[in-house]
Amino acid sequence: MPRKPVKKTGKAPLDKLTESISASSLPLRLEYLDPASLQDNEKNWRRHPENQLAALSDVIAEVGWAGACLFNERTGRLVDGHARQKIALKNGTKKVPVLIGSWDEATEAKILATLDPIAAMATADAKALEALLESVSTLPRSISCSTVSRLPAGP
Repeated sequence: MPRKPVKKTGKAPLDKLTESISASSLPLRLEYLDPASLQDNEKNWRRHPENQLAALSDVIAEVGWAGACLFNERTGRLVDGHARQKIALKNGTKKVPVLIGSWDEATEAKILATLDPIAAMATADAKALEALLESVSTLPRSISCSTVSRLPAGP
C-alpha cells in the first residue's frame, strides 16, 4: 500500500507532537549530567565484563554518545546505562546524556527487570548484520563478524 505524502507544515514532527503536551506532563526529559551524580541501582542485575566495557568505550570514543542513561528522579537511582556511567567515570567525562523520568519503586523495578530482556528477545538476521559489520570502516577491537554467530537467529 503506498504511503500518503507527508504534508509540509514547516515544523519538525517532534515539535508538532509536543505542542499538544504540556512540559509538566512529558514522561521523560533529556539533560546532560555529571555521571558521578547518578546513584547506582542496587537492584541492577546486569554485570558488564571487561570485553563489553572495552567495546562500548571504543564506540563512544569513535562516534560519541549515541545513547543515554536512564535515571529515576523520584528514587535518585540509575535504571539503565550503568556501563556507560562506569566508562564516563573512568574517562573523566564531565557530562553525559541522561533521560530522566519519575517512577515509583514498583515501576522502577519493573523497568529494570524488563528493559534488557525485552530487547534481547529480538532475533538477528545474521547475513544483514554481517554485511553491516563488513561495511563499517572501523570497529571496536572487541567486536567482529564472529559476534554474529553468538546472536539468536531470526526467522
